[in-house]
Amino acid sequence: ASPVIYPDFSINDPTLLATTSAFQTRFTAIDALNHITEATTTSIATPWSTTLGCEVSNLVYHFLPRALENPEDMVARYWLHYAAAIAGMAFDESLLHITHAAEHTLSAYVADLTHGLGLALIQPGVIR
Repeated sequence: ASPVIYPDFSINDPTLLATTSAFQTRFTAIDALNHITEATTTSIATPWSTTLGCEVSNLVYHFLPRALENPEDMVARYWLHYAAAIAGMAFDESLLHITHAAEHTLSAYVADLTHGLGLALIQPGVIR
């Protein structure tokens, strides 16, 4: 990836997510899960990307239900934020493949399609 896509800094403050809708919370988590699914199944997957993928899966499994049940649960929001960040590290290590390429094409034609929802629609077919 090009170095111009990396930020100089990032504000990872879970309190900023307390008003995020359940819809957006759910599909942001699905995006993170797609990142690790793709990063761990590329031809250049590494033990590091696989380890990160396992951790992301575990965090989403434990904390997404809590965040959906109580949007002001800052512990759940913190760990989901962390999961999304390390999912990015996983795909930076091992790249992505067809699911993201197809979804970006789809959402270019369907402007109001949330990225995570688009991934959720496409990924089952890719896995098959």
